[in-house]
Amino acid sequence: MKNVIIQTLRTILQVYLTDDVIVFSRPKNASRVTSSYLTFGSGGFETEVSFDYTKGGKKPQIHIGDQVRKKLSKGRGGDTQSTITDGAIKKHIYNEINSVLDGKSKLDVIFVYRNTWDRFISGLYQEYIVAMMNKDFFYHMTLNLSSKEKEQLKKFAKIISFVMGRKKSEADEANAFVIQNMDIIRATLKYWLQFNKNNFGYNYTHTNNYLGVYNEILNDYKIKLDKVKLVNVSNIQIEQVLKPYCKNLQHERVLDFEYDEKGMINKNIFSSKPIKDLIVELLKEDNNNLPLQYYLQEEFKYFFKISEHPNNITDLNITKHKLK
Repeated sequence: MKNVIIQTLRTILQVYLTDDVIVFSRPKNASRVTSSYLTFGSGGFETEVSFDYTKGGKKPQIHIGDQVRKKLSKGRGGDTQSTITDGAIKKHIYNEINSVLDGKSKLDVIFVYRNTWDRFISGLYQEYIVAMMNKDFFYHMTLNLSSKEKEQLKKFAKIISFVMGRKKSEADEANAFVIQNMDIIRATLKYWLQFNKNNFGYNYTHTNNYLGVYNEILNDYKIKLDKVKLVNVSNIQIEQVLKPYCKNLQHERVLDFEYDEKGMINKNIFSSKPIKDLIVELLKEDNNNLPLQYYLQEEFKYFFKISEHPNNITDLNITKHKLK
């Protein structure tokens, strides 16, 4: 238990770095779009950065992740993402982050966040899909599922993980499976939510809290606020913010999304709405979920505080002039 508690004192952010901008974010905050526009479209870097509070001191220690991701040169399968462990690149990223925190950086700085409840539900959805693809998902399950039903669910998880965000027709097909098999999905999802409540809690990659570090960076460091933009992706289309920083808007990773006539990405096909609605329904049925209340109350406090910050972008019709 002690190690579990100490682990929560390390907050991990996702960082994207180009020649023009540094973006702080977390999974489920439009990270797929950010990676496509900056890591691929601009040849930038992305990595995890840990803010470690276990060493004491007034401020956390900063650690660059073991792997830095960037695009490879085009091959037979198109541009691919590579992981590198180059110490010089890690040092470059580390220095840029500290330069931002010390108020010496010339880069634009973007903090991407999302309505706390929306991100949490989306994160639970993602972790449920990941869990179903795990061979041990049904090991502890006491539900009386046949081998055929288990195989159906595993196959479905692989399908829905692959197609979501590609084409509306494929997403519709995946959602049709959900509706046709709602009883099985409800049973496994209810069991999984209860199992996490009683055992592991909610500190997953796609659900862990991070806004406390945002609040600290904005208030306890010398960061140049005139370079800072806060982007709540529950209200703002992230692609509109990132376009001025994307050097190649014709890159295949940028064009791989389904856009509407206004140039906005159709994010409704990124996940299965029936499953997310079911997650909300099941959580509402459990009004005495104290672990969840304790887990999210601080995050909500920081969300309300950050959402009132004057550097929030509020104009949906953002232009390059307004951004730069």
